[in-house]
Amino acid sequence: MPGTEVELEVMRNGWPEAQNVKLARAEISVPSVNAEMLPGDIGYAELITFGADTSEELRQNLETMRKNGAKACIIDLRSNTGGYLRQAQGVAELFLPRDKLIVYTKSSLGADEKFFSSGDAIFPDLPLVVLINGTTASASEIVAGALQDHGRATVVGVQSYGKGSVQNLFPLRSKRAEPFEDENGNRSWDSWEKYSDTNKNGRYDPGPRARLTIARYYLPSGRCLHKIVDKDGKVENPDYGVVPDVEIPAEKLEAEDLWKNALTRKLWTDRVFHRYVDERWAQHKPTFEKLAHSDGKSSSEYPDFEEWYASLDTKLPKNDVRQWVRVVIRDKVADLRGKAWPGSFFQGDFVEDRQLQAAIHVALGKVGQSITSLSEYGTILDLPKELVDEPWKPGNKPATPTTKKG
Repeated sequence: MPGTEVELEVMRNGWPEAQNVKLARAEISVPSVNAEMLPGDIGYAELITFGADTSEELRQNLETMRKNGAKACIIDLRSNTGGYLRQAQGVAELFLPRDKLIVYTKSSLGADEKFFSSGDAIFPDLPLVVLINGTTASASEIVAGALQDHGRATVVGVQSYGKGSVQNLFPLRSKRAEPFEDENGNRSWDSWEKYSDTNKNGRYDPGPRARLTIARYYLPSGRCLHKIVDKDGKVENPDYGVVPDVEIPAEKLEAEDLWKNALTRKLWTDRVFHRYVDERWAQHKPTFEKLAHSDGKSSSEYPDFEEWYASLDTKLPKNDVRQWVRVVIRDKVADLRGKAWPGSFFQGDFVEDRQLQAAIHVALGKVGQSITSLSEYGTILDLPKELVDEPWKPGNKPATPTTKKG
């Protein structure tokens, strides 16, 4: 219950023994949207999941960014594995006119269902880019695919996961579920509801159930979202999920550089990067706050960096060390300002995130600007030369989306 206390035994690296810590329980609301303004007046919103209030959270953030002069917006759905379908519909409705098909289902039973936008778009003309990756799934794919099919957004990144199945759990008669008090009437047991522990194992047992696929989701253009694989493991629909208009992979370590992971983990676990920041924070706080936004991929403004790096006696390149020190700086600045940065580690950081840079390039192109004309991006770009040198041009679009009749 909120307001009651709980005592935890906590053990951390460097502590000789565990310590008892008392905490007061409280209800904590974790936002599902993190937003930031990027150089060039580009609004950037990361959707972590599709929770109960995601569409409203996004609307509020977009309103704020528009008041702050946002000329275009990037919606980041990377690593968003989905959530409530109605919230996906609500997010799409922010940008689509009334009666536009968002997604529909097909089943072998013919019980198909269509979902249309039900209101007038709040942001009908805001230039829009959507970021996806290989773990963008389910509700995220519905949003990205609908906005792409209707020509409302340009999709950047790599092909999404392909999770477009509608599944139900069916109880099996071999063993019944344990009886419980269905206080909210949803016909399923919730952790706070009383139950009869008939087998005395200290937990609720729902009994055996079979999860069956009863339908699949389809985008407005008729593409099946789900990745369909035959009995031999061959993909039957190579255009599963959402295929980006601008394809660009995330930066990753080559096989010959994987040794860096072990050295980085050792320095991180030993809190070497953290101590560098903590020991200099009081004297250099304004500098660190500036570096949190951008350091231009240079260590020149980091206090005492050359001497400190030399003292590490590490084989990690200087640039790698700089990157991880900046991760610590950004975490500390986020705590102080009471607002998380979008993304995690390098993802969501326009200095290090090449997919985000590509999305910025496309967004700026939509408003007639070049990413190379802005000094904030001049020294940090990690994009293919052919992408940056040529003005962005939309590629071929899927078939014409369906509009509600009548």
